[in-house]
Amino acid sequence: MESKTLAKPWSFDAAVGYTKHKGLFVRNERVCTKTLYNYLHKGVLGIKAIDLPLVVRRSQRKSISRKHKRELGKSIELRDPNIKMREEFGHWELDTVRRTKDKTNHVLISLLERKSRLYMALWSPSTRVTDVKETLHAWLNTFKDVHLSCLCKTIIADNGLEFSEISNLEN
Repeated sequence: MESKTLAKPWSFDAAVGYTKHKGLFVRNERVCTKTLYNYLHKGVLGIKAIDLPLVVRRSQRKSISRKHKRELGKSIELRDPNIKMREEFGHWELDTVRRTKDKTNHVLISLLERKSRLYMALWSPSTRVTDVKETLHAWLNTFKDVHLSCLCKTIIADNGLEFSEISNLEN
């Protein structure tokens, strides 16, 4: 492989194809292209990455570490067990629904009450924290005759970025 890639400007894929076509190696002795690139980047081979014609244009896939993932608020698993039983009205689940990408950033805020399965859909101009918070405040302020603690005891949202700063709806 090294002689073919150094003498002629062949890629590893072309060299592997050449060995398959000519039958130079038995199947269990032949390595695939990916293995050759792994050997190249580990320094096992006698050639360097710059010697290959297309290796500088290949994207290097880097592993993404989720070790320091930002935790936004408490986990939904830590909520009160009474909420899971669906015996009390006023516990809502919240999420946003985005449309396909277009010129506007409009979203729907979906609210689902756990006991009655009452569903509310609210329109918000964007997913920005301030817009979502203003939309929720406007919706809650429409219930002036009803004591708010009876209507809405908790609102539980996922850890999406649009909910990162919505912690206290009473402000």
